Amino acid sequence: MTRIGNEIQGPSAYFESPPNVLRQYKKASLDTFQPTDSNTLSSAMVATAELSVITYTPSAHSMAHWAIYLRIVEGNEIQHLIYQANGDEGELELDIREADPKASSRFRGLINVSDIDDQDTIAQVKETLERQPMQNTIPSWNCQDWVMEALEALNDEMLLDEYQYQEAKDTLENLFHD
Repeated sequence: MTRIGNEIQGPSAYFESPPNVLRQYKKASLDTFQPTDSNTLSSAMVATAELSVITYTPSAHSMAHWAIYLRIVEGNEIQHLIYQANGDEGELELDIREADPKASSRFRGLINVSDIDDQDTIAQVKETLERQPMQNTIPSWNCQDWVMEALEALNDEMLLDEYQYQEAKDTLENLFHD
């Protein structure tokens, strides 16, 4: 393939279509490019995600519950993943649910942490959340601590930038102390 000025010459040319989807076109004529079935990656959807913290209203027997929410959009498909520390004090376990948090009668709100536009980063966020430990040996440790530590782990692994992490941390600390 050769480039003459801004024009690409040769049997095929590559163009990048937003967001970061590579499509190969065969040159049909001097001025027209057409995709072919064998060289079009249109079936490879690009996933994006929103990372948020869910806040729930307290129940009669507990304090306000927090969880991490990952809303993944791939084409027309939406996946709702809730990561939370659930269970009794000292016996908390990671609970991952596929559900829209807004469907809960205890849903209070979402605090947006980050938008993610890279499939690999989405996978890394999921892996980091899945391996975030429970600190069951600390008597007062709870779901809110798990969320804060999970966000810190995402920041440490550079899956959140420092500004996003600090904004979320400040907002959540203000909620905790109110």
